[in-house]
Amino acid sequence: MKRKIEVYEDRDGNILAKNGDMIATAAGYGLEWDQDADAYRRIGDSNYILIQEKMRRCTVLDNGEVNYYLDAYDSTKKADGDDAVLDGTDGQVMVEIPAFYYKYSFTEGSKHRYMLSEVKLGGYELHPAFILEGKEVGKRYMGAYDAEVVDDKLCSISGTYPYCDKTIGEYRTYARNRGADWFQQDYNLTFAVQLLAMIEYGTMNLQSALGDGRTQLSGGTWEDGSYYGQSGLSNNRGNRSGNVEYSGDADDDGADAAYMSYRGIENLYGNVWNMVDGVKFNDYVPYISNTPSEWSDELTSDYVSTGIKQSTRKGYGRQLAPTGAGMFISSVSGGSTSAGTTDYYYQNSGLRILLVGAGANDGLKAGAWGLLCNWAASHSYASVGARLVR
Repeated sequence: MKRKIEVYEDRDGNILAKNGDMIATAAGYGLEWDQDADAYRRIGDSNYILIQEKMRRCTVLDNGEVNYYLDAYDSTKKADGDDAVLDGTDGQVMVEIPAFYYKYSFTEGSKHRYMLSEVKLGGYELHPAFILEGKEVGKRYMGAYDAEVVDDKLCSISGTYPYCDKTIGEYRTYARNRGADWFQQDYNLTFAVQLLAMIEYGTMNLQSALGDGRTQLSGGTWEDGSYYGQSGLSNNRGNRSGNVEYSGDADDDGADAAYMSYRGIENLYGNVWNMVDGVKFNDYVPYISNTPSEWSDELTSDYVSTGIKQSTRKGYGRQLAPTGAGMFISSVSGGSTSAGTTDYYYQNSGLRILLVGAGANDGLKAGAWGLLCNWAASHSYASVGARLVR
């Protein structure tokens, strides 16, 4: 059931939100990035984690019902302190993300402004991640771990290694096999998490702010316990962000512990690339769809052009397209590991799919804005997996 929230102004011009008998000031918060100066500035309300701190791990049954929430500090426990079961028996281990509103503007020729709010303020719109099949949803769920496949169903469970080397269409089928409203990771939810993380840390350089995670390995093979890290390494952090870094041979004992987690989403970047559905790049133009039932390997009428064009040169993004749709698509290259988006992207002409995050051996090219847009839908590789969402 949706909350009925009334938003209005008092006689002093303050924006207020009324939820039942409770009244609170409703204020947006966000971040401004001056891409010319590569400088960030916080804007709006000082509580810039209001929405982020409500992200939490839970187990979700195949019918979409939350079975139970996990302890905020230890995912091996339920919120009530009892032992949790994270192998899929009690449901898929997911991160619940509450719906939010956002406003984007591009000012003074170089300044991107990103604002968030729990309620709909003037000029704000519901983030597209929370509009599926034409209907608004109050929450979305992203897999806490890189996906495994069990009984031909995409899974998010602890104690396994990522299931890799399949095409985007095969992962799409595995996700749909779980039941109605289960998908593989989609563009708009990816965009929502990127937005939340950037505003929380005040930068797109998450590797510098949060840690390298599992991106600095070398000399290994794409096998379990080598480049592939086991899921659940972040369970002792619960919903908290953090990482364990290791730089060196993937077959060293120390490499087994390497991971990162953002608000319960383990290996948001690093370990393996993740396929992303609901988006196509056609001759450098991104097309986005909010109709999961129609997602396919083709560019159908359900995919709507963003009206922008990505950079036709690979590299580190230096400028972003000035739009609220298809956000975080690099329009100009020439950045670096410490300037611009700080993450690497690849592109090509023709019809292409999207991969995000990068793998265990990609070093500083990896990150939440690490984008690979040069694959055909028929492509697969050992360093590429998927993530379950709902």
